[in-house]
Amino acid sequence: MDAAVIAVDAPSRWAARGESRAAERQLMQQRISCFSAPTRAQALAHPTGYFDWMLRGEALYRALRPTHPICEQWPPLRDRYCFETFPHAITWHLRGGNADAKLKRPQRRQLLAQRQIALDTLTNIDLVDAALCAVAAQAAARGERLVSFGDARTGLILVPARP
Repeated sequence: MDAAVIAVDAPSRWAARGESRAAERQLMQQRISCFSAPTRAQALAHPTGYFDWMLRGEALYRALRPTHPICEQWPPLRDRYCFETFPHAITWHLRGGNADAKLKRPQRRQLLAQRQIALDTLTNIDLVDAALCAVAAQAAARGERLVSFGDARTGLILVPARP
C-alpha cells in the first residue's frame, strides 16, 4: 500500500527493570486504563505465552525498521515512520474523555462509522482496533494534532487529539 505512516497496537519498547513505562504511567494519570508492558525477559518467560502478541509486535517493528523506523519524538523528523498507538486511548480522546472498556465494541465501531469506514468486514474487536490504528496513522500522515505519551527510551504512544 506504500503507506508513509503506520500505527501499531503493540509496545514499541519493553519496560526497563520491570516497572511500567512512562507512557503507561502518563495514560493512567489521565484515567486511561492500560496494560503495562513487561521486560522482554518477562515476556519470553511467561508460562502461558500471554505476552506473545507483544513479541509479534516486536517482530513487526523490526521488519518495519528499514523503511519505517519507530517514531521517537513528536512531531517526527522523518516522512516515513511507524508508531505505537493504543485503541482505548484513541477512543478516549476522540470521544472527549468518555470511553468505557466494557462498551469498547459499540463505542469504537461508532467512531469508525462517523468517519464513514465500512464496518461489514470488521467482524471482531481486533479488526475494529486495527481500523482505529489506521485512523491514528491517517491523522498523523495528514499533520493533524496528536497527543504524545512517554519518551524515546521506553517508547511513545501517539493518539489523535480530542476534536
